[in-house]
Amino acid sequence: MSEYTEGLIKGRIAETIVEELLRDLGFYVLKLGQENTVNPLVQMKNFITACGGKFKLDYNDEPITIIRRLPDFVIVDTKGNVQFLEVKYREKGYLGEEHLDVFSYFPTYIVVVSLTIEESYFRRYSLSDSNPMPDEIKKSRFNVWVMREIEELNAKSVKHAFSVSTIAKWLEDEFDIDVNHEIRDKIHRYERLVQKWFKK
Repeated sequence: MSEYTEGLIKGRIAETIVEELLRDLGFYVLKLGQENTVNPLVQMKNFITACGGKFKLDYNDEPITIIRRLPDFVIVDTKGNVQFLEVKYREKGYLGEEHLDVFSYFPTYIVVVSLTIEESYFRRYSLSDSNPMPDEIKKSRFNVWVMREIEELNAKSVKHAFSVSTIAKWLEDEFDIDVNHEIRDKIHRYERLVQKWFKK
């Protein structure tokens, strides 16, 4: 099995674990992402072509580019709050520059599913040079990364950084959910699935 194929499988497992966790927590979850939206476009192209019409599907066109950048999920809480969510499995919590494209199109949260987070990654992306990585981030298998903009003193450029929190803290802050013992137990159950499926 190639490294690409293995990464694809791990990514789908991570997405499924996060999807089911959110459903278990009472969210409505709708799958987006290019794997769920580009195929209908291809089917439409084939249908129109079969009917004698012309259909151009250029993967570099702006509408197609936007579809290819769609976050993995739209989630809605019980109060009707809607958020976009991207899910990434990263063995050591690494989030690379290539994952920033989604922020050009959508206000998105990224849930990074990982077994560990290397402190150097955390420091680089969260600009937390002076503070050690909090223990709860180290122990969590689901960390939510939110992009924020930092204007440099010369005001000539904008630098991107992330606020990083555990999924429990994110639920409290973003959705005003009381993360009680029952909710923490659910999160821990799904964290155990991450450890089971991604153990070395």
